[in-house]
Amino acid sequence: MAQDATDLIQQARALGAVQRWDEARDAAQAALALDPESVPAYRLLAGAQLYGGNPEAATETVAAGLRLAPDDARLHLTGASAYYELRRCTEAIDHAHVTMRIAPNHPDAYVVAALARIRAGTPDDLDHAAEEIRIARQLAPSWAEVFITQGYLHLARDERRLARDCATEALRLEPDSQRGQLLLADVEAADARSGTAIDLLTAALRLDPDNEAARKRLDGLILEAMVGLAWLAFALVAIGLFIVAFAGAGEGS
Repeated sequence: MAQDATDLIQQARALGAVQRWDEARDAAQAALALDPESVPAYRLLAGAQLYGGNPEAATETVAAGLRLAPDDARLHLTGASAYYELRRCTEAIDHAHVTMRIAPNHPDAYVVAALARIRAGTPDDLDHAAEEIRIARQLAPSWAEVFITQGYLHLARDERRLARDCATEALRLEPDSQRGQLLLADVEAADARSGTAIDLLTAALRLDPDNEAARKRLDGLILEAMVGLAWLAFALVAIGLFIVAFAGAGEGS
């Protein structure tokens, strides 16, 4: 029996809940084919595209959905997250601010805005990020993601001890938080503890093997460690040759 749009939306929602993003995307697209004006289908499709690794497509879906529902907070929030992933910080902040206006008690909007400002990195952006994090902590005082975001703010300001404290608190609240482990790995790398950072990134990838950003970071740290070892070996050989040459010169005299 053919499914109607409502059934497909429920199916897409259930698939998204277990992170089967490709199937959730297909179900949402099928729902839109049956009901092109279904805002819930646009929400689900944009989310599946974003979390399935295609933020560019998510921004296009968000734009199409917003033409039907310009004040849909969830679409704006998904748009903010997608633009953040694309490193288009201004658009991410704009969508997050619209979400705050529509749903001022939504902590996710403040977190995404803060992350985009941290990525932008100007002193003014970092100051605004601090205020947005303060509000997010008031709204969700026990949410690990708020502490992770605050940790990245401290890291951007080279406040590594405070960043470490935030990562530790985030992992206390959510021990299996991949982003908490990634933050702690970044702190360890900033403190030149590449071995510990590599261990943390490896553990984070066990939680989500498809995280390409974490894998690239891990590969980069391993390469840096290998280069460091190569230089150390070269230096030891050079010192050894110098000692041999010096000893030989001494005997000759």
